[in-house]
Amino acid sequence: MVNNIMSDQQANVNTQLEEIQHTRAFLRERFLRLISRLSGGEKCQLKLHENHDHTCNVRAFHPNFETVIVESLQTNYPNPIPKAIIRTNDIISMHFENVNL
Repeated sequence: MVNNIMSDQQANVNTQLEEIQHTRAFLRERFLRLISRLSGGEKCQLKLHENHDHTCNVRAFHPNFETVIVESLQTNYPNPIPKAIIRTNDIISMHFENVNL
C-alpha cells in the first residue's frame, strides 16, 4: 500500500517535471528565434537614461545580454556613430520598426 502511494507520487512528480522541461524548451526556442531575428541589422529606437532618444541598427546581442552592438547610431551630434556597443543597463526601452515575427 505504502509503495503504491509512493509510486503514484513519484509518477506525478515526473509528469510535472516533464511538463516544466517542455515549457522551458518551448520558451527558449521562441526567445532564440526572436533574438536571431532582431540581430540582423533591424532599425531600432532606443530610449536611454536621462531620456535620450536614439536610432540605430541592431547587429548583435551579447550572449548574457550585457551589451548590444549597433551601427549608425544617431545621437545629438551631427554625424552618426558608425559602430557602438551599448550596455543594456543603460537602455530603458527598445522599439523595433517593421519586425515581422
